[in-house]
Amino acid sequence: MDTRELKLPSPCAAHLITNLPELEALATRILASHEVAVDTESDSLYSYNEKICLVQFSLPEADYIVDPLTTYTLEPLADVFASSTVEKIFHGADYDLVSLKRGYGFHFASIFDTMIAARILGRKSIGLAAIVAEHLGLLMDKSMQRSDWGRRQLSPEQLTYACHDTRYLIALRDHLLGELRQAGREEEAREAFAGLALLEPRPRTFDPDAFWNVKGVRELDGIGQHIVRALCRWREDQARWEDRPVFKVMPDRSLVQIANARPATFDTLRQSHLLSSYQLTRYGRQVMDIITKARRETERLQPPRHRNGERPDETTLSIYEQLRSWRKERALARGVEPDVIASNDILMKLAAQRPQTMAELAGTAAFGPARRAEYGEEILAVISSPLPSRRKRG
Repeated sequence: MDTRELKLPSPCAAHLITNLPELEALATRILASHEVAVDTESDSLYSYNEKICLVQFSLPEADYIVDPLTTYTLEPLADVFASSTVEKIFHGADYDLVSLKRGYGFHFASIFDTMIAARILGRKSIGLAAIVAEHLGLLMDKSMQRSDWGRRQLSPEQLTYACHDTRYLIALRDHLLGELRQAGREEEAREAFAGLALLEPRPRTFDPDAFWNVKGVRELDGIGQHIVRALCRWREDQARWEDRPVFKVMPDRSLVQIANARPATFDTLRQSHLLSSYQLTRYGRQVMDIITKARRETERLQPPRHRNGERPDETTLSIYEQLRSWRKERALARGVEPDVIASNDILMKLAAQRPQTMAELAGTAAFGPARRAEYGEEILAVISSPLPSRRKRG
């Protein structure tokens, strides 16, 4: 769409819900409807133990913003989220659903995700602002995207931003649903939406091997790797104690830079300018202690071979790679991203379980009926085809 055609969205006068009686009245109002747009705002950029700071709702006739930091509960919304008769419309629902489950133990039914719908339709630009511009001709302001939603009082600009994240979702749902039906993709989308309701939050635990994921750590020598490992452990504890995100204590790039430079004294660390003045004052002595201890480590560190602790057998890996090749070709022909066809996890499960019939494929729970009908025979053919690893080598 030509950007000259875009209009600014109208001002948002959302009802701010700040107490339990108002929240209970809102829940009753939503349950009397058959659709509601939903979004959340959290403080993950500002705290270690992130929390939901706002929940936004838009009904066809009005917009609402719930402040759980003043209502102290979201319990009246349990029936809303679990209702099979009220469709909850999100854009990129996975983070919102997991956060709501983790924080409040909610269960979900009847979801429509406009981002997933756009991906199934082959959209390349799937952000909310891009889709609103394409379908509604409105230019959304995303300047408040990195706001600290945990601070009070909220500014008028923050409330307007939060309101606009749900205000247009019902209209977008209508547009995208029409396209899904025209393309014969509604059932595929409904299956994907149903899968969202099954997402479960994972408990936050510290993985001592996660330092291998830091960019550049594999190029370091043994001492450098020990330094990064020790700094990662220290950073996690420090972030938890300060209730700050780990990257705000010290970003990954600084860990590798320190491991490369490995200053021998505090003055050398100060002169290196690897840390800000604040970091040097607050953490400098601890960092030097970590470097000194890591220098004495002699154990050779080895990356874990497989994230689940066991490497798949060669046959499974061969089938997995053939499934990936099939998926790439299928996605290219359809004009979608490969994971719209199937995720890597699903392909690995199929490679490990190796179903031979449609009934066995249905038993894997990898696909719902719509995707099984479209791809099932092709997948079975890939799984049963000869593998390069089985050929005799001369």
